[in-house]
Amino acid sequence: MGGSHLGYAGKKAPAAPAKPEAVELPQEMMLELVQAFCRDTRSDPASAAADKFRNSLITNAGDSSVRLRNSRLGMHSGVCMGKVFKTHPLATLDLQGNVMR
Repeated sequence: MGGSHLGYAGKKAPAAPAKPEAVELPQEMMLELVQAFCRDTRSDPASAAADKFRNSLITNAGDSSVRLRNSRLGMHSGVCMGKVFKTHPLATLDLQGNVMR
């Protein structure tokens, strides 16, 4: 059988639901979070780790939810998020696997 996208009885499979367009956090908030991440990890803001975290924020932080699992976030990031998200309410904040206590 070929690589056809036809499902049972020759009908085309339904398209996947469209992913809602992500709304980025304001630039100032992102900068503060990256700086806090750098303090937690003792990395330079121009480092590859900071770039990876910045990309993670862009990818996983939307208008009403933030998902930053296993991002090596610590005390500085926690304090910063408390301040940042006080003015930017969220429905979901997922920080599983981070070292914040």
